[in-house]
Amino acid sequence: LVPNDKLFDPKTAANAPKIAASPARVWRTLPQSYEQKQETWLGARGVGVARKVGQSGKFGYLPAPFGLHTKNELKNYSFDYTLAGAQTEGLANNARALLKLVIKANPGPRKQGPIRKVARAKEPPTPAEVDQIIVDQYRHWLGRAPEGPELELRRKKILGSIEKFGNRDGLIMGLVPIMISPEVFFHSEYGNVGVSSEPAFLSQDELIDAVDRALRDRRSRTDERPSQWQIGYGKPTVRDFLLVAAENGKLKSREDLAAALDKAVSHKSVPKLSQHPTVKRFLDEYFTYTQFFDVFKDIADLTREKEAGRLAGSFINHFNNGYPEVSVSTTRRVIGHILHEDRQVLARLLTVKTDYRGNSKSTMEARFNGYKARLEKGIAYLEQRVADATEKGDEKQKTNLARLLAKHKSDLAKLLKKHPDWMAPERMGVLTQRSWLVSFSSATENDPIHRGKWIRERLLGGRVPDVPITVDAQIPENAEKTLRERMERTRGAECWKCHQLMDPLGLPFEQFDHFGSLRKTEKGRPVVVSGAIINSGVPGLDGPVSGPEELINKLAESEHVQQVFVRYAFRFWMGRNETLEDARTLQDAHKAYKESDGSMSALLKSLLTSDAFLYRTGANPKGVASHED
Repeated sequence: LVPNDKLFDPKTAANAPKIAASPARVWRTLPQSYEQKQETWLGARGVGVARKVGQSGKFGYLPAPFGLHTKNELKNYSFDYTLAGAQTEGLANNARALLKLVIKANPGPRKQGPIRKVARAKEPPTPAEVDQIIVDQYRHWLGRAPEGPELELRRKKILGSIEKFGNRDGLIMGLVPIMISPEVFFHSEYGNVGVSSEPAFLSQDELIDAVDRALRDRRSRTDERPSQWQIGYGKPTVRDFLLVAAENGKLKSREDLAAALDKAVSHKSVPKLSQHPTVKRFLDEYFTYTQFFDVFKDIADLTREKEAGRLAGSFINHFNNGYPEVSVSTTRRVIGHILHEDRQVLARLLTVKTDYRGNSKSTMEARFNGYKARLEKGIAYLEQRVADATEKGDEKQKTNLARLLAKHKSDLAKLLKKHPDWMAPERMGVLTQRSWLVSFSSATENDPIHRGKWIRERLLGGRVPDVPITVDAQIPENAEKTLRERMERTRGAECWKCHQLMDPLGLPFEQFDHFGSLRKTEKGRPVVVSGAIINSGVPGLDGPVSGPEELINKLAESEHVQQVFVRYAFRFWMGRNETLEDARTLQDAHKAYKESDGSMSALLKSLLTSDAFLYRTGANPKGVASHED
């Protein structure tokens, strides 16, 4: 890894190349983007799609036969993925299945479509009918119209297949190659450069595609059709504004792109850059709290936690039903609220105070005051009604109203008794959310070592060496000792060299058990939550901490941690590791973040208008293909 102090040294930026470009590259589409493309293709042809069991719809999409790596790292690297023979065969099978679904379905006369019409006809199709199908397929799957001789070649192949195998099977055989074309699954960014050429600005189509994918995880390349917004209906997207700028010849420079982005986000229907889907996916991968889904917990242990009052029933129910999304959705709600406000994003992600459901103190106070006001209003109303019934001598109505009045007064008394403890936040940022804590745990206990490793790498920007194959990295079992006591083994000379980088950072989170619930005792003794920051390389940051809150606050206040966060954002959106040549890009991004009061939108705009995003070189620099190197 490039040393952080050198990367953010102004001298390094001054010595960087005039244009610090990225290598020409090819990105593979995301599995979810491919599945979404299936869904929209089926829907446009009258075939309903069921997203989940129980939802309305006739068919579900076919899973992508390729995925992302499962390593605890960012997954958006451009050189990490290919498509092998077995995956290509799976894509071909999916394409055939999709075509058969469309041919078989009966959506009604308005959505019969040319594919279904030709496949079911008794007579061979005309060349014009085949051309219509080919153009439609190209526009959806490749995002463009056929170019040059493509239309004629495809028509000949399809008509030949139909003549040999019949309308249905021949049409399927001819359309599958379009649906599994490499252009469907790989996005090129060449910038029209050769191996030894100077850095070249992305073409307009490449730039629109790159920005759209950087914000929405989708491929929406320019084709012959105007966007829905341009023809008078539908909500605009950033892509629409880029298309308009390109048509007007105003998408040829960094300044043009910045102006188009500013114009887009100023529109009332376009969300801030910070609220686009890729920002949320970046934070999912950065904090890695979605590992929660991969951690097994014994149902008997879950039930005991519930009976002890340490675990909410909703958590138990979701686990029992195989849908433990409740904890992950809570974390996402916290993140979404912070991105909506878009200020001091990293610091607030680390320090925002919430209850276990992810509600902030202001939210809890608003709910408390609203509930209190409704009860008081109800009491005043019922008291008047009781008085009226007494005056009228209506004993039955008086009795019923008095019973309801007593219930309201009882509810108000219970509410006032809970305040202010009821509003005392018990969570502090993402690192104390149940999803993050459970992600770094086993089936039966916490994992402070990997919690500390995450902090060392994601916040301090350090690196922990892999465990040597000769080392038996097992914590000894002892039913009488706490986990901290059992971890004394890691203080041996052969272990402490690496474990000092992790253990003191992870042990403060022993304040929570392996379900992510607050606790005060372990093995019948008070829980020790002290820790330390050791060998951070940052002046004034090292030292002991009394618990997770002090640790998190120290990290959140550090400019070094901000810089590391910017480095991870660079890796995610550029699809590669940073080098010393990128110093100016990173320093500009950090400056934009600081000067905007910690705005994720400002950080992202700086990255999207940087040399690394806009320019390509033909050569492929060594050592930037993967952060695993």
